Amino acid sequence: MANRAALRAKSPHQATKQDRRRDEVLDAAAAVFAAKGFHAATTKDIADRVGLLPGSLYYYFESKEAAFVAVCRRRGQGFNARLAAILAGPGTLSDKVRAGIAQHLRHNRAELVSTIAFGERALPGGGGAELRALGRVYERLWERIFRAAVRARELPHDFDCRSATVALLALCNGAIHWYERKSPREIERIAARFADYFLNGALPRRGGLETRHRTAPP
Repeated sequence: MANRAALRAKSPHQATKQDRRRDEVLDAAAAVFAAKGFHAATTKDIADRVGLLPGSLYYYFESKEAAFVAVCRRRGQGFNARLAAILAGPGTLSDKVRAGIAQHLRHNRAELVSTIAFGERALPGGGGAELRALGRVYERLWERIFRAAVRARELPHDFDCRSATVALLALCNGAIHWYERKSPREIERIAARFADYFLNGALPRRGGLETRHRTAPP
């Protein structure tokens, strides 16, 4: 019995190959959902894009809904991992806000935001709850960036970290349909402008977040 199980076990090479193929299917699903939307997309569309027979797709996902959740999960986990790395890394509040906004806009494209924002209601079971949980983790990471700046006296002790988080995410997400089709270089420029407005305000004056953290007492 044990020998049979061992024979059936996948080799590391086979497991790696299967994981790579699953990633290719996920990429195809993300592209199809982005192009057609969740409701209009079909499993045949996904299979055609990755060069599979429609029936073979079920080897990787049991349904279109399951593929959708997997796409959103992977994108959401990537968002969280990148922001966690920024939080854990060196730099001032300004550095981290600029890096965080840049990575948000860089990856906040149709395959992520439109899929989650407009398809979540169609998810069966607990899929929507899982995606909302990933979103809450992302929000808490931003709050931790601001709270760390409060502890470091880059921000005043009564700074409202929650409101700052909500405002920053509203700024980044509110214009998704404006910037999602722009070139990577233009998105970087837009991210820099967003960071300028968030940190220093729209009107030229002293006392923005960047000025404040540079002049805070030791």
